[in-house]
Amino acid sequence: MTGLGEYTLIAVDGPRWHGLRQRHQHLLEGLSKHFGRTIYVEPTASYIRSLLFRTYPLSELWEHMRPPKKLGDKLWLVKSPPGLPRSLGYQRVNRINRRKSARRIRQLLSPDEKVVLWIGGPKAAEIMDMLDTELVIYDCYDAFSTFQWEAHHASFVDKMERKLLIESDIILTTSIGLMEKAGNEDPRVHLVRNACNYEHFATRRDPSPDFKPAIDLASMPHPLIGYMGDIAEWFDQDLVAFLAKSRPQWNFVFFGPLQHDLSKLTRFTNLHFPGRVPYADLPLYLHHFDCLLIPFVLSDLTMEVNPVKMYEYLATGKPVVSSAMPEVVRHEDVVGIGRSPEDFLAKMDAAITGDSEEKAEARRAVARANSWTERVERTASIIADALANK
Repeated sequence: MTGLGEYTLIAVDGPRWHGLRQRHQHLLEGLSKHFGRTIYVEPTASYIRSLLFRTYPLSELWEHMRPPKKLGDKLWLVKSPPGLPRSLGYQRVNRINRRKSARRIRQLLSPDEKVVLWIGGPKAAEIMDMLDTELVIYDCYDAFSTFQWEAHHASFVDKMERKLLIESDIILTTSIGLMEKAGNEDPRVHLVRNACNYEHFATRRDPSPDFKPAIDLASMPHPLIGYMGDIAEWFDQDLVAFLAKSRPQWNFVFFGPLQHDLSKLTRFTNLHFPGRVPYADLPLYLHHFDCLLIPFVLSDLTMEVNPVKMYEYLATGKPVVSSAMPEVVRHEDVVGIGRSPEDFLAKMDAAITGDSEEKAEARRAVARANSWTERVERTASIIADALANK
C-alpha cells in the first residue's frame, strides 16, 4: 500500500479525457485507485471559439456549472470555466483563465482536504500559486513549446516550463531527451516512459454481431499497412506519398482524427483515412494488418517523443516500422527503423516477407515488459516517497 488514500489528486491541463486514449487516462485511472479521490479538470473552449467556429458544442459552455461526472470508482471529471480568447493578450489571458480554473477547483474541495496537484502542461504553471497543495507533480511528456500552434508563444511556454521545473516537487519525463533537459541528476526528476495495455492489444477477439466497421479490412487485398493516432503536424506526408507511389498494390489505412491538410495525399487511391475509431475496437482492426507504421517527421518535437502506439503495436505481434526517433531506436531489435524514405520502404519489405512467430513473440515480450500497470505502481511509489520526505 502506498498510503495515498488520505490525499486528493487534482489533475489539470491535460488533453480532453474522451479524446484519443493516451498517457493521461491510463496513469490517472490507475492512480485513482491509490488516492482518496481523483478529479480531472478538463479544459473548455473559449466563448469566442465556440460561438464563431463551433469547434465544440455550444452546450459545453455551461458544463462547468454541472456537478463532477463520475468516470470510475474514485475518479471524477469536471470542466473548467470557458476561457477568454488568446487574442486579448496571451500571457494575461492565460493567468485569468487559470484563476477561473482554480476558483472552480476550490469549490470542489473541503477546507481540510490534502491536495496533490498534477500538472499536464506548462501553461498551467501559475495555478500552483493559486491552490493550497501538499505536493506538485509536473508530467513532462512532450517538448511543449515546439508544437506549431505554440510557435508565436514559445518563449512564454518555455518560461512557464522553467517555473514548473524549478518549483515542482516531482517531475515525470517520458524520454531520455526530456529527462536530460529537466535535469537528469536532479532527484526530483524521474523517467516514467509510456506503455500499453498489453491484454487489450494482444488478444484477438471476434467482433460483436452489431459491430459496423469504419472500413472493411477483411475484403481488402494484402499487403495491408496500418497506422493509428493523430494525423497532425508530425505525420510525414512526403514519406507516406513516397510509400504509396512505390507500392501502389499495397493498401495503407490510417485511423485517427485529421488535424492537418492532406492535399499532398489525395491523389493516391491506395491511401485510406476512415477517421477515429473507438479505443475498444482498435484491436479488431490492427490484427488485419501485415505491418504497422510510425511515419513521423523528425523534428524538435518528435525527437523527444516516446510513442504510446509503439508499445500498442508491439503487443499485437505485428511487424512495426518507424522513423528514427531516439526512443524508438532503443527497440531496433524489434522495430524496423527507416532512416530515409528508401530505407523505410526496404524495412517494410523485409518485415512483410521475413516475419516469423519467433519475431512476433519477441515483439510481444517487449510490450509485456512495458505495461501501464507497472508504470502506475512506480508513479504511486514515487509520489508516496516524496510525501513521506516533505
